[in-house]
Amino acid sequence: LPLHKYLRQSCLQSLNQSLHSSGYPSEEACQSLLDECLNDIDDDSPGNDNNVSVATICDNINRLQISHEQLVLHLNPDKTNDMSVRIDFVLELCKPILDRLRYHFVEQNQERITTIRTDRLPEWLFNYLKEHIFE
Repeated sequence: LPLHKYLRQSCLQSLNQSLHSSGYPSEEACQSLLDECLNDIDDDSPGNDNNVSVATICDNINRLQISHEQLVLHLNPDKTNDMSVRIDFVLELCKPILDRLRYHFVEQNQERITTIRTDRLPEWLFNYLKEHIFE
């Protein structure tokens, strides 16, 4: 479905631009995005189309994905087992963590101690989550 692919790519690009321009995943950017999402919940009035919130973009991505999955199931009812559940905007929000993991533990570079010390992965991941997610 070319239209779905185009719309999905466009929404994901808008989300990436919004996250990048906010400075995500810094602590200040995360707090700002949280405040923005909470304000979106409290305020049902339409916003400025030139400044679409991250929450609105995520909602649009989710609606697009649900519509696409329903259409695919309607056209091919026997493909229910082939459908994989994924939430595209969650993957985009996790991308900075995955990029850091890839940099420290997957890309081979003898100058970085972490690339040759993969036993440190759980400790690094726990510390990263503790510092950036749970606080």
